[in-house]
Amino acid sequence: MEIKLVDIIKDEYEFSVENVSYEKLNASSEKELTLNTSDTTAASFVGDSVLVRLEREVFFSPRQLFSITVAIGIVFHLKDGYTLPDDLDEKAFVGLLIEESPAIINNAYSRISAIISSITGFAGFQPLVTQPTLIKENS
Repeated sequence: MEIKLVDIIKDEYEFSVENVSYEKLNASSEKELTLNTSDTTAASFVGDSVLVRLEREVFFSPRQLFSITVAIGIVFHLKDGYTLPDDLDEKAFVGLLIEESPAIINNAYSRISAIISSITGFAGFQPLVTQPTLIKENS
């Protein structure tokens, strides 16, 4: 049986900031820096809800200037009378969410991007605006 999230989760969901971490690092005489961005998305089942955690880490190679990590949580609630199928694990749920509801995922990552921009600007750097959507591989 093919599972569609629209059939089992309510249209309403809640965003929350889970974690913000900024670390100022020493600068070196290294002239070549590479900006790295890494996204992770994970889910956990809690009763009749699913908590999805989206996290973005931004850092330089070699490690200097700063490192920043921002995580946002999204809570989804199951429709009344529905339970998650036994063969749907957390990783599969994330895959379905990314496939079926990219607007929700992109909304969360755009919020993460805004937080990163604000913090890097406040820290004295040019505000760093990262991609406002899920980055599937390190870039």
